[in-house]
Amino acid sequence: MPEEKQGQIAKRKKKNYGFFSSAAGDEDSAWLVTYSDMMTLLMTFLIFLLSISSPDPKKYKEMMRRVGDALGGGVGAFEAIVEETLESIMEKIEAYIESENLADDIFLTQDPRGIVIYASSNIAFEPGKTELLEPTEIFLKNLSKILKKTSYKIVIESHTNDLPLESKEFSSNWELSANRAGAIVRYLINTGNISPSRLVPSGYAGFNPRFPATPENRVKNQRIEIVILREKF
Repeated sequence: MPEEKQGQIAKRKKKNYGFFSSAAGDEDSAWLVTYSDMMTLLMTFLIFLLSISSPDPKKYKEMMRRVGDALGGGVGAFEAIVEETLESIMEKIEAYIESENLADDIFLTQDPRGIVIYASSNIAFEPGKTELLEPTEIFLKNLSKILKKTSYKIVIESHTNDLPLESKEFSSNWELSANRAGAIVRYLINTGNISPSRLVPSGYAGFNPRFPATPENRVKNQRIEIVILREKF
């Protein structure tokens, strides 16, 4: 092969644009190693900060959106991983109760389990019945808008009073309370679009009073409780 032609082939082999191992290629792509190390350290630092803090959900969401844009993921690239805290959920529920003037009928509190919403069952059902009354349906529909985008488990508790049940439809308070809890769960699934896997219905009859079991407290103990657990699905 002529020397001129061999020289041209050698030149083409050397012109590898950094894709093959060569002294020139290693120098051209060395910055990638430093860059990737820097990005790894930055991401590790951000994860560390998040793990030791309780970030404001709005600020956290905006930060993740900007990071997504900066990394070329487009608007909202990280929005799917944002999860509301129980505190922010409670604030939204409290604001809704106040805006609709429901504070005298629906009560909001916290206990070791999580957020507890409770109200007299007379507001939700007619005596001895399991069909939801319209005001309760409206409340559950709006509550679902707050809860359906979260992943916290939800327990629906139904409590009757401690008096013997007088009903042709149900033979005991156990059956009545279980069916009432089931009615609320069905509504949250069918109308509120909440995943069934997150919902747990429970009927306690009159054996788990919130207040001392006295005749004066029967109306308050006959109640519905919606518990948003700290546990996630």
